[in-house]
Amino acid sequence: IIKTSSTISIFLPLSGKATLMSILKFMKFFSRDTFLTDEKEKIGGFETLRAFPQFSIPATSYLIVTLEPRFLLDRYSFAGVFLDIARIQDNSLIYWNGSAGISITFMYSPGNQFIFNTGAGASSLNKFSNISFLAGAGYKKIF
Repeated sequence: IIKTSSTISIFLPLSGKATLMSILKFMKFFSRDTFLTDEKEKIGGFETLRAFPQFSIPATSYLIVTLEPRFLLDRYSFAGVFLDIARIQDNSLIYWNGSAGISITFMYSPGNQFIFNTGAGASSLNKFSNISFLAGAGYKKIF
């Protein structure tokens, strides 16, 4: 089994205190065998697909595109809206997931952040679009 992954992040200044964050995430397993559920990469949550529960989506490969215009509140805090779109492969099943919402991050002491995301997500896995709503807050130590 060989696993490849890559992340490319680009921050483009728009004007004054506005910026656009764009991220491209890719992961793929190469193997001759079919993967068992516990062998697959689990995505979802703050780091991959917001508006989907943490580690709720099994995948043998994925490509995630994130666009997030942000308004900077101070040097380390911001508010913005996000759009996450993913092409997910789970063994031979290929489908699309997407989510959109708002994101607010506050730095309250050096190296400590409070993160709040809320949004709605939809999946093409079923004939009828599943829409999930998720609001969550997290703590992240960045130093």
